Amino acid sequence: MTQVYTGQSSHNVKNKLNYISMVQANELRVGNLLIEENTNSINTVFEIKKNSTRCSYIRIDNGENHISIIQNEYLKPIKLTEEILLNCGASELVKLNDGYLRLNLDGIQLSISPERNFFIEYVHQIPIMYVHVLQNFYFATKQKELEINL
Repeated sequence: MTQVYTGQSSHNVKNKLNYISMVQANELRVGNLLIEENTNSINTVFEIKKNSTRCSYIRIDNGENHISIIQNEYLKPIKLTEEILLNCGASELVKLNDGYLRLNLDGIQLSISPERNFFIEYVHQIPIMYVHVLQNFYFATKQKELEINL
């Protein structure tokens, strides 16, 4: 069964995870957000290597920032949700009768249908299923980082 972090709550990440295959190093940029499988923590990428990634995260036990090197096989993507998009500043454009929803994020239009579990960038029809993919697409098109509050 394939499951990923849905972004529904930034407080209790545990129990909101199910795992998919690891994120490949060539999919990442510095600043991408990912989940570390063993600690269920949200990590920010600092350095990318072929088999490992240096990340920072907030420790649950003491609330302090921590940096560690994590093997790429333990890094998992965060599933993109409407809630995450709205927290990034997206606005709802259209909610059609057939269930389609279209959102605008700084000029980027994203659509989702009820039967799909991922967003489609409206102009180029690019599927965007995970937060790090949205971060990369946003940077490529806007030449600035996307501010994300999980």
